[in-house]
Amino acid sequence: KEDGMVGIKGVEGFEADIREGDQMAACNQLHEALAKFEKVNKACSGWRIGWDRVVETLAKLNMWKRVREVCEKFAMKEEKKEFMGEMYDCKSGSWVRRTVERAKVLNGDGGRLNQTKGRDWTKEVAMRLSATMGKAYVKSHRMDERYHECSAAMEGLEIATTWGNIWCQGERAVLRKLVGCKDSGDSLFRKGDYLAAVSSYGAGIQLFGLNEKGKVLAVLYCNRAAGQMALKKYREGAKDCTAALEIDSGYMKARLRRARCRARTKNYHESKADYNEWLKMAEGDGGSSGSHRTGEKQALREEIESVRRELKECIAAEKDEYKERDRARWFEKNFATNNSSRRAPPTGGGAKENYYGSRRSSTAASGEPPPPRGPSYGRRHSDYGSGKPHRGPHPGGAGSGSSGSSSRPSSHSAGAASSPGSDENISHYKVLNVDKGADTNQIKKAYHKAALKYHPDKNKEEGAADQFRRVQMAWEVLQDPATKRRYDAEQNVKARYSRSSSFSSRGTGYW
Repeated sequence: KEDGMVGIKGVEGFEADIREGDQMAACNQLHEALAKFEKVNKACSGWRIGWDRVVETLAKLNMWKRVREVCEKFAMKEEKKEFMGEMYDCKSGSWVRRTVERAKVLNGDGGRLNQTKGRDWTKEVAMRLSATMGKAYVKSHRMDERYHECSAAMEGLEIATTWGNIWCQGERAVLRKLVGCKDSGDSLFRKGDYLAAVSSYGAGIQLFGLNEKGKVLAVLYCNRAAGQMALKKYREGAKDCTAALEIDSGYMKARLRRARCRARTKNYHESKADYNEWLKMAEGDGGSSGSHRTGEKQALREEIESVRRELKECIAAEKDEYKERDRARWFEKNFATNNSSRRAPPTGGGAKENYYGSRRSSTAASGEPPPPRGPSYGRRHSDYGSGKPHRGPHPGGAGSGSSGSSSRPSSHSAGAASSPGSDENISHYKVLNVDKGADTNQIKKAYHKAALKYHPDKNKEEGAADQFRRVQMAWEVLQDPATKRRYDAEQNVKARYSRSSSFSSRGTGYW
Protein backbone atom coordinates (compact mmCIF):
# COMPACT_ATOMS: atom_id res chain seq x y z
CA LYS A 1 0.00 0.00 0.00
CA GLU A 2 2.81 2.37 0.88
CA ASP A 3 4.47 1.90 -2.49
CA GLY A 4 1.34 1.44 -4.61
CA MET A 5 2.42 4.24 -6.92
CA VAL A 6 5.25 2.08 -8.22
CA GLY A 7 2.94 0.11 -10.46
CA ILE A 8 3.13 -3.37 -11.90
CA LYS A 9 6.05 -2.60 -14.21
CA GLY A 10 8.03 -1.14 -11.32
CA VAL A 11 7.41 -4.23 -9.19
CA GLU A 12 8.48 -6.48 -12.04
CA GLY A 13 11.63 -4.40 -12.42
CA PHE A 14 12.38 -4.72 -8.71
CA GLU A 15 11.89 -8.46 -8.86
CA ALA A 16 14.32 -8.62 -11.78
CA ASP A 17 16.83 -6.60 -9.74
CA ILE A 18 16.41 -8.98 -6.82
CA ARG A 19 17.04 -12.00 -9.06
CA GLU A 20 20.07 -10.32 -10.60
CA GLY A 21 21.41 -9.48 -7.14
CA ASP A 22 20.90 -13.09 -6.03
CA GLN A 23 22.96 -14.26 -9.01
CA MET A 24 25.73 -11.81 -8.13
CA ALA A 25 25.74 -13.02 -4.52
CA ALA A 26 25.94 -16.63 -5.71
CA CYS A 27 29.01 -15.68 -7.77
CA ASN A 28 30.57 -14.05 -4.68
CA GLN A 29 30.11 -10.55 -6.13
CA LEU A 30 28.78 -9.36 -2.81
CA HIS A 31 29.50 -5.64 -3.12
CA GLU A 32 27.74 -5.46 -6.49
CA ALA A 33 24.80 -7.44 -5.10
CA LEU A 34 24.61 -5.13 -2.07
CA ALA A 35 24.40 -2.07 -4.33
CA LYS A 36 21.58 -3.71 -6.29
CA PHE A 37 19.62 -4.62 -3.13
CA GLU A 38 20.05 -1.16 -1.60
CA LYS A 39 18.73 0.38 -4.78
CA VAL A 40 15.58 -1.76 -4.56
CA ASN A 41 15.18 -1.09 -0.83
CA LYS A 42 15.48 2.65 -1.31
CA ALA A 43 12.89 2.75 -4.11
CA CYS A 44 10.49 0.36 -2.37
CA SER A 45 11.08 0.62 1.38
CA GLY A 46 7.85 -1.18 2.28
CA TRP A 47 8.99 -4.41 0.63
CA ARG A 48 10.50 -6.57 3.35
CA ILE A 49 12.37 -8.77 0.86
CA GLY A 50 14.64 -5.82 0.04
CA TRP A 51 15.48 -5.33 3.73
CA ASP A 52 16.19 -9.03 4.16
CA ARG A 53 18.51 -9.13 1.17
CA VAL A 54 20.44 -6.07 2.34
CA VAL A 55 20.98 -7.47 5.85
CA GLU A 56 21.87 -10.92 4.55
CA THR A 57 24.50 -9.50 2.19
CA LEU A 58 25.97 -7.26 4.88
CA ALA A 59 26.30 -10.30 7.16
CA LYS A 60 28.18 -12.18 4.44
CA LEU A 61 30.54 -9.20 4.16
CA ASN A 62 31.03 -9.23 7.97
CA MET A 63 29.86 -5.62 8.18
CA TRP A 64 28.22 -6.11 11.56
CA LYS A 65 27.87 -2.46 12.52
CA ARG A 66 25.87 -1.75 9.38
CA VAL A 67 23.76 -4.86 10.03
CA ARG A 68 22.69 -3.36 13.34
CA GLU A 69 22.04 0.04 11.78
CA VAL A 70 19.79 -1.40 9.06
CA CYS A 71 17.90 -3.64 11.50
CA GLU A 72 17.35 -0.78 13.96
CA LYS A 73 16.20 1.51 11.15
CA PHE A 74 13.68 -1.09 10.03
CA ALA A 75 12.47 -1.66 13.61
CA MET A 76 11.92 2.05 14.24
CA LYS A 77 9.96 2.21 10.99
CA GLU A 78 7.72 -0.60 12.27
CA GLU A 79 7.51 0.54 15.92
CA LYS A 80 3.83 1.59 15.81
CA LYS A 81 2.64 -1.72 14.38
CA GLU A 82 1.25 -4.36 16.72
CA PHE A 83 0.41 -6.92 14.00
CA MET A 84 3.63 -7.96 12.29
CA GLY A 85 2.07 -10.37 9.79
CA GLU A 86 1.63 -14.13 9.85
CA MET A 87 4.25 -16.79 10.58
CA TYR A 88 4.36 -20.54 10.33
CA ASP A 89 4.20 -22.43 13.63
CA CYS A 90 6.36 -25.55 13.39
CA LYS A 91 4.65 -27.26 16.33
CA SER A 92 1.05 -26.79 15.20
CA GLY A 93 1.85 -26.92 11.50
CA SER A 94 -0.28 -23.85 10.70
CA TRP A 95 0.07 -20.14 10.12
CA VAL A 96 -0.56 -17.92 13.14
CA ARG A 97 -0.83 -14.20 13.67
CA ARG A 98 2.35 -12.54 14.82
CA THR A 99 1.54 -9.82 17.33
CA VAL A 100 3.89 -7.85 19.57
CA GLU A 101 3.40 -5.25 22.24
CA ARG A 102 3.43 -1.62 21.27
CA ALA A 103 6.91 -0.11 21.54
CA LYS A 104 7.73 1.57 24.84
CA VAL A 105 11.28 2.69 24.14
CA LEU A 106 11.41 3.11 20.35
CA ASN A 107 9.87 6.05 18.54
CA GLY A 108 9.31 6.69 14.88
CA ASP A 109 11.59 9.71 14.69
CA GLY A 110 14.63 7.52 15.04
CA GLY A 111 15.30 8.69 18.58
CA ARG A 112 14.95 6.94 21.89
CA LEU A 113 13.07 7.80 25.04
CA ASN A 114 16.14 6.92 27.07
CA GLN A 115 19.61 8.24 26.39
CA THR A 116 21.35 4.91 25.77
CA LYS A 117 20.56 1.72 23.91
CA GLY A 118 19.81 -0.59 26.80
CA ARG A 119 18.50 -4.13 26.98
CA ASP A 120 14.86 -3.10 26.54
CA TRP A 121 15.67 -1.08 23.45
CA THR A 122 17.56 -3.99 21.89
CA LYS A 123 14.76 -6.40 22.81
CA GLU A 124 12.10 -4.25 21.14
CA VAL A 125 14.20 -4.02 17.99
CA ALA A 126 14.58 -7.81 17.80
CA MET A 127 10.82 -8.33 18.30
CA ARG A 128 10.06 -6.43 15.08
CA LEU A 129 12.54 -8.15 12.77
CA SER A 130 12.01 -10.94 10.29
CA ALA A 131 13.76 -14.29 10.72
CA THR A 132 16.63 -13.30 8.43
CA MET A 133 17.17 -9.92 10.06
CA GLY A 134 16.67 -11.25 13.59
CA LYS A 135 19.35 -13.93 13.29
CA ALA A 136 21.80 -11.48 11.72
CA TYR A 137 21.01 -8.91 14.44
CA VAL A 138 21.81 -11.36 17.24
CA LYS A 139 24.97 -12.52 15.50
CA SER A 140 26.17 -8.94 14.97
CA HIS A 141 26.17 -8.35 18.73
CA ARG A 142 28.05 -11.59 19.38
CA MET A 143 30.71 -10.89 16.75
CA ASP A 144 31.40 -7.42 18.17
CA GLU A 145 31.65 -8.57 21.83
CA ARG A 146 28.31 -7.01 22.77
CA TYR A 147 27.26 -9.96 24.91
CA HIS A 148 24.57 -8.25 27.02
CA GLU A 149 22.84 -6.84 23.94
CA CYS A 150 23.11 -10.28 22.32
CA SER A 151 21.22 -11.88 25.22
CA ALA A 152 18.56 -9.14 25.09
CA ALA A 153 18.07 -9.63 21.34
CA MET A 154 17.60 -13.38 21.84
CA GLU A 155 14.97 -12.68 24.51
CA GLY A 156 13.09 -10.52 22.02
CA LEU A 157 13.15 -13.24 19.37
CA GLU A 158 11.88 -15.81 21.86
CA ILE A 159 8.97 -13.56 22.79
CA ALA A 160 7.88 -12.63 19.26
CA THR A 161 8.56 -15.84 17.29
CA THR A 162 7.84 -19.55 17.55
CA TRP A 163 11.21 -20.60 16.11
CA GLY A 164 13.18 -18.34 18.43
CA ASN A 165 13.29 -20.80 21.36
CA ILE A 166 14.98 -23.57 19.39
CA TRP A 167 17.37 -21.33 17.47
CA CYS A 168 18.38 -19.30 20.51
CA GLN A 169 19.30 -22.43 22.45
CA GLY A 170 22.05 -23.23 19.96
CA GLU A 171 23.15 -19.60 19.82
CA ARG A 172 23.40 -19.42 23.61
CA ALA A 173 25.55 -22.57 23.65
CA VAL A 174 27.96 -20.99 21.15
CA LEU A 175 28.03 -17.79 23.20
CA ARG A 176 28.83 -19.67 26.42
CA LYS A 177 31.68 -21.60 24.76
CA LEU A 178 33.11 -18.42 23.25
CA VAL A 179 33.07 -16.46 26.51
CA GLY A 180 34.42 -19.47 28.40
CA CYS A 181 37.38 -19.94 26.04
CA LYS A 182 38.31 -16.27 26.19
CA ASP A 183 38.00 -15.96 29.98
CA SER A 184 39.87 -19.23 30.52
CA GLY A 185 42.68 -18.11 28.22
CA ASP A 186 42.97 -14.77 30.03
CA SER A 187 43.14 -16.49 33.43
CA LEU A 188 45.77 -19.01 32.30
CA PHE A 189 47.87 -16.23 30.75
CA ARG A 190 47.86 -14.26 34.00
CA LYS A 191 48.96 -17.40 35.87
CA GLY A 192 51.89 -17.88 33.46
CA ASP A 193 50.58 -21.08 31.82
CA TYR A 194 51.13 -19.72 28.32
CA LEU A 195 50.87 -23.01 26.45
CA ALA A 196 47.45 -23.76 27.92
CA ALA A 197 46.35 -20.15 27.26
CA VAL A 198 47.32 -20.47 23.58
CA SER A 199 45.33 -23.72 23.39
CA SER A 200 42.28 -22.09 24.99
CA TYR A 201 42.35 -19.15 22.60
CA GLY A 202 42.71 -21.58 19.70
CA ALA A 203 39.60 -23.45 20.84
CA GLY A 204 37.67 -20.17 20.75
CA ILE A 205 38.91 -19.43 17.25
CA GLN A 206 37.67 -22.84 16.07
CA LEU A 207 34.09 -21.82 16.91
CA PHE A 208 33.99 -19.47 13.93
CA GLY A 209 33.25 -20.46 10.37
CA LEU A 210 35.67 -20.16 7.50
CA ASN A 211 34.42 -16.77 6.28
CA GLU A 212 33.19 -15.38 9.60
CA LYS A 213 35.07 -12.39 10.93
CA GLY A 214 34.43 -10.02 13.76
CA LYS A 215 35.95 -8.00 16.58
CA VAL A 216 35.87 -10.91 19.02
CA LEU A 217 37.81 -13.10 16.55
CA ALA A 218 40.46 -10.37 16.18
CA VAL A 219 40.78 -10.20 19.98
CA LEU A 220 41.26 -13.97 20.20
CA TYR A 221 43.97 -13.86 17.54
CA CYS A 222 45.73 -10.97 19.26
CA ASN A 223 45.58 -12.67 22.68
CA ARG A 224 46.94 -15.89 21.23
CA ALA A 225 49.78 -13.86 19.69
CA ALA A 226 50.66 -12.60 23.18
CA GLY A 227 50.91 -16.22 24.35
CA GLN A 228 53.08 -17.12 21.37
CA MET A 229 55.40 -14.24 22.20
CA ALA A 230 55.69 -15.44 25.80
CA LEU A 231 56.66 -18.86 24.42
CA LYS A 232 59.20 -17.12 22.11
CA LYS A 233 57.36 -18.32 19.01
CA TYR A 234 57.60 -14.97 17.30
CA ARG A 235 56.80 -16.11 13.77
CA GLU A 236 53.54 -17.72 14.89
CA GLY A 237 52.76 -14.60 16.90
CA ALA A 238 53.28 -12.39 13.85
CA LYS A 239 50.90 -14.59 11.84
CA ASP A 240 48.19 -14.29 14.50
CA CYS A 241 48.61 -10.51 14.61
CA THR A 242 48.32 -10.37 10.82
CA ALA A 243 45.08 -12.35 11.01
CA ALA A 244 43.75 -9.88 13.60
CA LEU A 245 44.71 -6.89 11.45
CA GLU A 246 43.00 -8.40 8.41
CA ILE A 247 39.78 -8.26 10.43
CA ASP A 248 40.38 -4.85 12.00
CA SER A 249 43.15 -2.78 10.41
CA GLY A 250 42.89 -0.19 13.20
CA TYR A 251 43.61 -2.69 15.99
CA MET A 252 46.55 -0.90 17.62
CA LYS A 253 47.48 -3.63 20.09
CA ALA A 254 47.78 -6.23 17.32
CA ARG A 255 49.92 -3.89 15.21
CA LEU A 256 52.31 -3.18 18.08
CA ARG A 257 52.66 -6.87 18.90
CA ARG A 258 53.36 -7.68 15.27
CA ALA A 259 56.06 -5.00 15.18
CA ARG A 260 57.75 -6.57 18.21
CA CYS A 261 57.49 -10.09 16.77
CA ARG A 262 59.04 -8.96 13.49
CA ALA A 263 61.85 -7.17 15.30
CA ARG A 264 62.72 -10.34 17.19
CA THR A 265 62.81 -12.34 13.95
CA LYS A 266 65.14 -9.68 12.45
CA ASN A 267 62.52 -8.55 9.95
CA TYR A 268 63.45 -4.97 10.69
CA HIS A 269 62.05 -3.30 7.58
CA GLU A 270 58.47 -4.45 8.16
CA SER A 271 58.86 -3.97 11.91
CA LYS A 272 59.71 -0.30 11.36
CA ALA A 273 56.62 0.12 9.18
CA ASP A 274 54.41 -1.31 11.94
CA TYR A 275 56.03 0.85 14.60
CA ASN A 276 55.53 4.00 12.51
CA GLU A 277 51.92 3.10 11.74
CA TRP A 278 51.21 2.51 15.43
CA LEU A 279 52.79 5.83 16.38
CA LYS A 280 50.75 7.58 13.72
CA MET A 281 47.50 6.12 15.06
CA ALA A 282 48.45 6.64 18.72
CA GLU A 283 49.51 10.26 18.28
CA GLY A 284 46.40 11.03 16.25
CA ASP A 285 44.17 9.40 18.85
CA GLY A 286 45.97 11.03 21.76
CA GLY A 287 45.69 14.46 20.17
CA SER A 288 41.89 14.39 19.86
CA SER A 289 40.25 16.43 22.60
CA GLY A 290 38.15 14.54 25.12
CA SER A 291 39.02 11.09 23.77
CA HIS A 292 40.79 10.03 26.98
CA ARG A 293 40.69 10.84 30.64
CA THR A 294 43.74 12.39 32.27
CA GLY A 295 45.16 9.08 33.54
CA GLU A 296 44.60 7.37 30.20
CA LYS A 297 46.31 10.21 28.35
CA GLN A 298 49.34 9.98 30.65
CA ALA A 299 49.57 6.21 30.13
CA LEU A 300 49.28 6.68 26.38
CA ARG A 301 52.09 9.26 26.34
CA GLU A 302 54.35 6.91 28.30
CA GLU A 303 53.59 4.07 25.91
CA ILE A 304 54.35 6.31 22.92
CA GLU A 305 57.76 7.16 24.39
CA SER A 306 58.47 3.50 25.00
CA VAL A 307 57.54 2.60 21.43
CA ARG A 308 59.77 5.38 20.10
CA ARG A 309 62.70 3.89 21.99
CA GLU A 310 61.90 0.47 20.56
CA LEU A 311 61.82 1.97 17.07
CA LYS A 312 65.27 3.52 17.58
CA GLU A 313 66.63 0.17 18.73
CA CYS A 314 65.10 -1.51 15.67
CA ILE A 315 66.74 1.03 13.33
CA ALA A 316 70.11 0.56 15.04
CA ALA A 317 69.83 -3.25 14.80
CA GLU A 318 68.97 -2.97 11.11
CA LYS A 319 72.08 -0.84 10.48
CA ASP A 320 74.25 -3.35 12.32
CA GLU A 321 72.82 -6.16 10.24
CA TYR A 322 73.57 -4.27 7.01
CA LYS A 323 77.16 -3.68 8.18
CA GLU A 324 77.58 -7.36 9.01
CA ARG A 325 76.23 -8.37 5.59
CA ASP A 326 78.57 -5.95 3.82
CA ARG A 327 81.50 -7.24 5.86
CA ALA A 328 80.62 -10.85 5.05
CA ARG A 329 80.23 -10.08 1.32
CA TRP A 330 83.56 -8.25 1.27
CA PHE A 331 85.28 -11.13 3.02
CA GLU A 332 83.74 -13.75 0.72
CA LYS A 333 84.89 -11.74 -2.25
CA ASN A 334 88.46 -11.24 -1.07
CA PHE A 335 89.47 -13.98 1.33
CA ALA A 336 87.02 -16.86 1.43
CA THR A 337 88.24 -20.19 0.09
CA ASN A 338 86.60 -21.55 -2.99
CA ASN A 339 85.06 -24.87 -2.04
CA SER A 340 84.79 -25.88 -5.66
CA SER A 341 88.61 -25.86 -5.93
CA ARG A 342 88.98 -28.64 -3.41
CA ARG A 343 90.27 -31.79 -5.01
CA ALA A 344 87.69 -34.45 -5.72
CA PRO A 345 88.36 -38.03 -4.59
CA PRO A 346 90.13 -40.09 -7.30
CA THR A 347 88.14 -42.49 -9.39
CA GLY A 348 91.10 -44.63 -10.45
CA GLY A 349 93.64 -46.67 -8.52
CA GLY A 350 96.25 -43.94 -8.27
CA ALA A 351 96.39 -41.36 -5.54
CA LYS A 352 93.94 -41.59 -2.65
CA GLU A 353 92.68 -39.07 -0.16
CA ASN A 354 91.85 -39.52 3.45
CA TYR A 355 88.86 -37.99 5.19
CA TYR A 356 90.41 -34.55 5.43
CA GLY A 357 91.69 -34.14 1.90
CA SER A 358 95.29 -35.31 2.53
CA ARG A 359 96.49 -36.90 -0.70
CA ARG A 360 98.54 -40.07 -0.54
CA SER A 361 101.25 -40.51 -3.10
CA SER A 362 100.83 -43.15 -5.75
CA THR A 363 104.51 -44.10 -5.44
CA ALA A 364 103.56 -46.57 -2.70
CA ALA A 365 101.84 -48.74 -5.30
CA SER A 366 104.98 -48.76 -7.46
CA GLY A 367 107.20 -50.13 -4.68
CA GLU A 368 109.21 -46.95 -4.16
CA PRO A 369 109.65 -45.77 -0.60
CA PRO A 370 107.24 -42.97 0.25
CA PRO A 371 108.72 -39.52 0.78
CA PRO A 372 108.75 -38.03 4.25
CA ARG A 373 105.36 -36.59 5.02
CA GLY A 374 104.54 -33.60 7.08
CA PRO A 375 102.39 -34.60 10.01
CA SER A 376 98.78 -33.55 10.16
CA TYR A 377 95.86 -34.37 12.34
CA GLY A 378 94.46 -36.67 9.63
CA ARG A 379 97.45 -39.09 9.73
CA ARG A 380 98.07 -41.50 12.53
CA HIS A 381 101.16 -41.59 14.67
CA SER A 382 103.65 -44.31 13.68
CA ASP A 383 102.87 -46.23 16.87
CA TYR A 384 99.21 -45.18 17.08
CA GLY A 385 96.86 -48.10 17.51
CA SER A 386 99.56 -50.80 17.27
CA GLY A 387 99.14 -51.94 20.85
CA LYS A 388 102.93 -52.45 21.16
CA PRO A 389 105.33 -50.14 23.01
CA HIS A 390 108.19 -48.65 21.10
CA ARG A 391 111.29 -50.76 21.85
CA GLY A 392 113.91 -48.29 20.76
CA PRO A 393 115.62 -45.91 23.12
CA HIS A 394 114.16 -42.51 23.76
CA PRO A 395 114.78 -40.12 20.86
CA GLY A 396 116.56 -37.80 23.20
CA GLY A 397 118.92 -40.58 24.47
CA ALA A 398 122.33 -41.64 23.27
CA GLY A 399 121.05 -44.41 21.05
CA SER A 400 118.56 -42.44 19.13
CA GLY A 401 120.01 -43.61 15.81
CA SER A 402 120.04 -47.35 16.56
CA SER A 403 118.31 -49.91 14.43
CA GLY A 404 115.78 -50.60 17.18
CA SER A 405 113.80 -47.59 16.18
CA SER A 406 110.84 -47.88 13.87
CA SER A 407 111.66 -48.16 10.18
CA ARG A 408 108.66 -45.96 9.39
CA PRO A 409 109.50 -42.25 9.44
CA SER A 410 108.24 -40.70 12.64
CA SER A 411 106.31 -37.48 12.52
CA HIS A 412 108.54 -36.16 15.29
CA SER A 413 111.83 -36.94 13.49
CA ALA A 414 114.01 -34.27 12.05
CA GLY A 415 113.88 -35.84 8.59
CA ALA A 416 110.12 -35.31 8.43
CA ALA A 417 110.11 -31.60 8.95
CA SER A 418 106.59 -30.38 8.29
CA SER A 419 105.52 -27.29 6.48
CA PRO A 420 104.66 -24.32 8.67
CA GLY A 421 101.00 -24.56 7.70
CA SER A 422 100.56 -28.13 8.91
CA ASP A 423 102.01 -28.14 12.40
CA GLU A 424 100.15 -30.89 14.22
CA ASN A 425 101.45 -29.76 17.62
CA ILE A 426 99.23 -26.67 17.40
CA SER A 427 95.53 -27.28 17.90
CA HIS A 428 93.16 -25.84 15.35
CA TYR A 429 91.11 -24.38 18.19
CA LYS A 430 94.19 -22.53 19.49
CA VAL A 431 94.91 -21.25 15.99
CA LEU A 432 91.42 -19.72 15.76
CA ASN A 433 91.41 -18.82 19.47
CA VAL A 434 88.06 -20.53 20.18
CA ASP A 435 86.91 -23.11 22.69
CA LYS A 436 86.41 -26.72 21.73
CA GLY A 437 82.68 -26.35 22.32
CA ALA A 438 82.29 -23.36 19.98
CA ASP A 439 79.49 -23.54 17.43
CA THR A 440 79.74 -22.94 13.70
CA ASN A 441 78.94 -19.21 13.89
CA GLN A 442 81.60 -18.58 16.53
CA ILE A 443 84.17 -20.53 14.52
CA LYS A 444 83.28 -18.58 11.38
CA LYS A 445 83.65 -15.22 13.11
CA ALA A 446 86.98 -16.25 14.60
CA TYR A 447 88.19 -17.43 11.17
CA HIS A 448 87.23 -14.14 9.54
CA LYS A 449 89.04 -12.21 12.24
CA ALA A 450 92.19 -14.32 12.07
CA ALA A 451 92.28 -14.38 8.27
CA LEU A 452 91.99 -10.61 8.10
CA LYS A 453 94.76 -10.27 10.67
CA TYR A 454 97.33 -12.61 9.07
CA HIS A 455 96.52 -12.25 5.36
CA PRO A 456 99.79 -11.67 3.45
CA ASP A 457 98.35 -8.62 1.72
CA LYS A 458 97.54 -7.04 5.07
CA ASN A 459 100.31 -8.34 7.34
CA LYS A 460 103.94 -8.16 6.18
CA GLU A 461 105.45 -9.40 9.43
CA GLU A 462 107.61 -12.50 9.53
CA GLY A 463 105.59 -15.64 10.15
CA ALA A 464 102.28 -14.10 9.11
CA ALA A 465 102.08 -16.24 5.97
CA ASP A 466 102.67 -19.43 7.99
CA GLN A 467 100.03 -18.42 10.49
CA PHE A 468 97.61 -17.65 7.66
CA ARG A 469 98.11 -21.17 6.30
CA ARG A 470 97.39 -22.59 9.75
CA VAL A 471 94.22 -20.50 9.90
CA GLN A 472 93.11 -21.79 6.47
CA MET A 473 93.77 -25.40 7.51
CA ALA A 474 91.87 -24.95 10.76
CA TRP A 475 88.91 -23.44 8.93
CA GLU A 476 88.78 -26.24 6.36
CA VAL A 477 88.48 -28.78 9.17
CA LEU A 478 86.29 -27.03 11.69
CA GLN A 479 83.74 -25.53 9.27
CA ASP A 480 82.27 -28.97 8.51
CA PRO A 481 80.59 -30.63 11.54
CA ALA A 482 81.54 -34.10 10.28
CA THR A 483 85.27 -33.37 9.90
CA LYS A 484 85.18 -31.44 13.17
CA ARG A 485 83.83 -34.49 15.00
CA ARG A 486 86.50 -36.73 13.49
CA TYR A 487 89.20 -34.25 14.35
CA ASP A 488 87.98 -34.06 17.95
CA ALA A 489 87.89 -37.86 18.19
CA GLU A 490 91.43 -38.15 16.82
CA GLN A 491 92.71 -35.52 19.22
CA ASN A 492 91.10 -37.35 22.14
CA VAL A 493 92.77 -40.63 21.08
CA LYS A 494 96.15 -38.90 20.76
CA ALA A 495 95.75 -37.38 24.19
CA ARG A 496 95.00 -40.77 25.73
CA TYR A 497 97.95 -42.33 23.87
CA SER A 498 100.34 -39.65 25.06
CA ARG A 499 99.21 -40.16 28.65
CA SER A 500 99.63 -43.94 28.40
CA SER A 501 103.09 -43.50 26.77
CA SER A 502 104.29 -41.24 29.56
CA PHE A 503 103.03 -43.74 32.12
CA SER A 504 104.89 -46.58 30.35
CA SER A 505 108.11 -44.58 30.20
CA ARG A 506 107.98 -43.98 33.93
CA GLY A 507 107.12 -47.57 34.76
CA THR A 508 109.22 -49.66 32.26
CA GLY A 509 111.77 -47.34 30.76
CA TYR A 510 110.10 -47.42 27.33
CA TRP A 511 108.59 -44.41 25.53
